[in-house]
Amino acid sequence: MKEVAAIWQLVKDESPGNLSELTDLAFTGQHWMVSPSREMELVHALQQPLEEPVIQQLLPDRDFNDTFANINIRYKVHGESTEKVELQSRWTEPMDDGISVTIKEKQGRNSIADIVVNYQDDVITKGTIPQPAVLIQPQIQNLQIMPIKKFQMRTPVEFEADPQPQSRKIGTIYKAQAVSFQNLEQQRRVAPKTLVNQVKFDVQELKFPVFKAIKLRIKPLMQQFGDTKHRWVDYKLVAGSRYREYFGKILAADSGLTTTRESEWKEKHNIPSSARPKAPEIDYIIPTFEWRKTQSDDAIRHQRVGGGIRIFLKRPWFSSGDDEMLAVILPDSKANLNRLTLLSPGYSDYYTNWGIDPLLYSVQPAGFSPQPADFRMNPVIDEELQYPGRGSAKAKAVAYPVHFDEDRQTWFCDLNINPGSMYFPFVKLILARYQPYSVRKEEEDVCLSPVVAANFTQLMPDRQTTVRFKRDDVNSRFTVTVEGTIYNERLAAYGNYNFLRISFLDNKMAQPIYGTVSDGSNEKDLTDRGVEIKISQRNIENNRYSISNEFRLPRGYKRSPFQIIIEEYERGPNKISGLDNAYKNRLEQSEETDRLIYADVFNVNATGAASNDLKL
Repeated sequence: MKEVAAIWQLVKDESPGNLSELTDLAFTGQHWMVSPSREMELVHALQQPLEEPVIQQLLPDRDFNDTFANINIRYKVHGESTEKVELQSRWTEPMDDGISVTIKEKQGRNSIADIVVNYQDDVITKGTIPQPAVLIQPQIQNLQIMPIKKFQMRTPVEFEADPQPQSRKIGTIYKAQAVSFQNLEQQRRVAPKTLVNQVKFDVQELKFPVFKAIKLRIKPLMQQFGDTKHRWVDYKLVAGSRYREYFGKILAADSGLTTTRESEWKEKHNIPSSARPKAPEIDYIIPTFEWRKTQSDDAIRHQRVGGGIRIFLKRPWFSSGDDEMLAVILPDSKANLNRLTLLSPGYSDYYTNWGIDPLLYSVQPAGFSPQPADFRMNPVIDEELQYPGRGSAKAKAVAYPVHFDEDRQTWFCDLNINPGSMYFPFVKLILARYQPYSVRKEEEDVCLSPVVAANFTQLMPDRQTTVRFKRDDVNSRFTVTVEGTIYNERLAAYGNYNFLRISFLDNKMAQPIYGTVSDGSNEKDLTDRGVEIKISQRNIENNRYSISNEFRLPRGYKRSPFQIIIEEYERGPNKISGLDNAYKNRLEQSEETDRLIYADVFNVNATGAASNDLKL
């Protein structure tokens, strides 16, 4: 040091009286001119963040036609040991490519990386997390998870008042730096526009890192999806250590070590669809019904519940993503119908209509369209939806899920409309795809696709047959009661009427069984065809008939298996006055053209595959 240090030479040139003492101080590193003081920062470096991150709240949001989602999120971190976090996501969605024999599932993943964490952070809010009272849910019936309408983002004024809600430190630091930053900006505005001043203020601006970083948090995170579809997405946070560089050798020696901590997955967050679904393509429609069968010790009851419709739809499906349904479109109100059609209330091509068969006059419906309460099977009911392409007009959607038929390679939807006291009413369905999880604003939404009209379909009426057995040791005796909705025969001007045919078949011999039948006042023998009973006005009350007859079969059928066959036919019309000859043969019918409208078989004393009914 004495030979090479110029500073020490300067000390010697001054010839101080305590040179020996100064020499000792210099050699022991205690002289400030030779060994100036340095500030040292001691770091308690952690391989991983001290605490795992926790997602407290997460609210995705979208605007119309966006292919990305805004992720409003609030999460807890340990800022002293966490440098940054990564928001990871995963989802599974159904995929119908239109050609595969099965509907596949598509796995998706992406992430938002390098979300910076400040040293003073404890609870971070990106975007807007509104109070629960502010979130508005649409009034949708029978939907398990309710969507929320688009909410208002925080204004700059609201953000400045509380930039990071629930944070203990960062808000105070932000507000303090905000005041100083505003003063700096004021000085910048009044100072001369010189290069020196520009450099000066730019350097001073670097003293406000927390303020500038927190100010960006008014905006939510942006997650790209590349399409407008709805999907359910799971999220988790991965936090990285602030001190990773201190563990380079340790990490290199053991590849199993990590410098991150992960939160738990927060599952099933709704990314709403931001565009209307495509219009459905109807393949064909058939009427359906449901069987409900019960039995007791001495009775069997079969109920046919009518009103069912199965709609077959062309592929592909899921144009708006998962949970896409098929909706029946109903009018929101009569006033709305007037505004839409500019006509008096009545039948319209815009909404689903129904009415009675003009040849078989039964009870008329209460309105031109069925009401939501008329639909069975717990459909999803969504009111006040925007009618596609009709401005401010509104519609109700009664929606049902769709299912894939692998045998037919097509989609189908089952729905059921209660026909009430109507006999084979006609219904013309106006249909649309419906996505309940779509972007909704105050008066706008994209839940419904453009509508399509189906051809007229008739609803099957309800029927019920009860067979009640008499316990005796001589003969097989039982009563057969058939009941159901029917038209008013007195108003059937074209000679229509219905009749029942009840017959019996020996299971072993496959031949008719002969016995007797009694209607309570007359008794007669059964023929090969059993017995035919015309349904007359005396059997009808309030458009519902009930016919009950007692039957006696040979004693051997007390134990032997046999079948009771119930059939109901509709005959007519046999005359239509003024009918053009071109249509006469097509519309007027004889008994050779009876229409079978109801059939059922009761297996009695049967065993094996046919033993679904009573054993005596």
